[in-house]
Amino acid sequence: MGADFFLEEVRNVAKNYKDIFVDDYHIDAFAMYLIQHPEKYDVIVTTNMFGDILSDEAAGLVGGLGFAPGLNIGEDFAIAQAAHGSAPSIAGKNMANPIAEILSASLMTNWLAKKE
Repeated sequence: MGADFFLEEVRNVAKNYKDIFVDDYHIDAFAMYLIQHPEKYDVIVTTNMFGDILSDEAAGLVGGLGFAPGLNIGEDFAIAQAAHGSAPSIAGKNMANPIAEILSASLMTNWLAKKE
């Protein structure tokens, strides 16, 4: 299964939602578009590797990785985590900024409330 299968499935699902615009881009071009016009994109559907790269890039638009929450949503489950990971090199040094984890927990709480 490759990118063609992924894109085909996204387009199949999108047929059920006429008010949603779907387009596809080469990742390098889209990375530039995201920097130039971040307000144009409400949801970005991508493969795991490109999603990870774009989420790190988008974090730079809001102040850096320490401010970027993350919520990976599946059909039945979700995982909340800060975009930057655990940062073990600063563990125990009283210098980590918890805002990304707090915002991630907020995203999860909101998702759980809507799921019920």
